[in-house]
Amino acid sequence: MNDPYAIDVLAVSAPAGLAERRAARRTAAAHAANAEELEVLLDMLGLHPDHDSASAGGAGAPLRPQRP
Repeated sequence: MNDPYAIDVLAVSAPAGLAERRAARRTAAAHAANAEELEVLLDMLGLHPDHDSASAGGAGAPLRPQRP
């Protein structure tokens, strides 16, 4: 018997854009008690600004795979 709720292809979510990442950082900053706590929060959530440099032209992980 087939599962009627099964999916054939796993859904892949698109990477968050820079605007969404900045908004998430602002929200984390609003909840952090101090700079050290903010640094820990950004690291845990994967929102550290160093990870945004790929789309801004710096070195980092590409947001989309490049075609050969």
